[in-house]
Amino acid sequence: MFKIYFSICFSILFIPVNAQQIGKQNFVLKNNLGNTYSYRTNNHNSVNTLACDTITTLTMEDTLTLYAVTSTVTTLNGGYVTGNNHYGDSALATFIPIDTSIIPVGAQMTGVIAVFYRYNNLGTNGTQTLNLAVFTGDTIHGPTTITTTTGTVTVVYTAPPIATATASLATISAITPTNNAVPNAAAPAPPSDYEIPYLFNFASPVTIPDSGFFISLQLPTTVGDTVVLLCSRNDSSHVNYAWDFGANGWRAFSNSNDWGLQTSLTLFPVICYSPVGIEQFEIENPEFKLYPNPTKDILNIEYLMAHEKTILIITDVLGNIIKQTAFSIQHSTLNISELNAGVYFVTVTDDKNNKTTKKLVIE
Repeated sequence: MFKIYFSICFSILFIPVNAQQIGKQNFVLKNNLGNTYSYRTNNHNSVNTLACDTITTLTMEDTLTLYAVTSTVTTLNGGYVTGNNHYGDSALATFIPIDTSIIPVGAQMTGVIAVFYRYNNLGTNGTQTLNLAVFTGDTIHGPTTITTTTGTVTVVYTAPPIATATASLATISAITPTNNAVPNAAAPAPPSDYEIPYLFNFASPVTIPDSGFFISLQLPTTVGDTVVLLCSRNDSSHVNYAWDFGANGWRAFSNSNDWGLQTSLTLFPVICYSPVGIEQFEIENPEFKLYPNPTKDILNIEYLMAHEKTILIITDVLGNIIKQTAFSIQHSTLNISELNAGVYFVTVTDDKNNKTTKKLVIE
């Protein structure tokens, strides 16, 4: 008998072809959570002065939703459509189409914001390390795969990712849920705090494939650990962008042998539109230098215009202030070992309010 094997991200799942995965339509609407406008920047509004933004396939009219799995078959009952469940899904993914008329050629992705769900002790919780990856692919076939055959064994691998990031589920679980939505009628009605947005930073920016791409999140396998994302409410008039990885490999949520849902997941890429402009800006301001860059712990700063009121601010790609300090000498050092790997921006402002910004990569 032929056997098919699947691999996803950094692990390999060995599953015989006769392990059939029946339709998974045994689920119920658990909550309508309302609209979350702060994550919906389809119009590509800039979130900081360097024109970085999040993009999503969700629309302003969509309702963030949570679906729970229910089944009369005891072994299949329980869990979440967009998270760990008894069907054994091991990864979730959402496709991000690219409109090249809006996103310029050469735009780069620096990370992904994942919005997790937790209500009291239900939902996202645990300690395992989570793997997030970006794959090429399309909405017909899913993430790109590579097939090899040796004798009577066919092996199907998910192609290598073009970007990866990891995060501790313990760190994510420790974050206090927030609410960026307006709750509407639901049963049971959730409290105002149920969303955990978390930024996965890539060690280095990657150029965006102009044909679109998948963002994949591996689900934890440690007993008791749970990850739950949110999704848009099922709408037959919308294109489905959500996929999962189960006994038969990648399947679209809309597949009749899967959930039969038309939805998108809360995985939002962070796009920077002007990496070239940043480099040009650095050339025009030779009095400001950062080195080494990339770095891991110690950052040297040279600013010929330093004054006693000079302020240095480090922000992430979303404009959040990560570190701020004042300095008055032309050369100084800064310990940044506590910062996570990823892309940041360093801005110095002198006493005359002149600002100069440079990109910083932390390994």
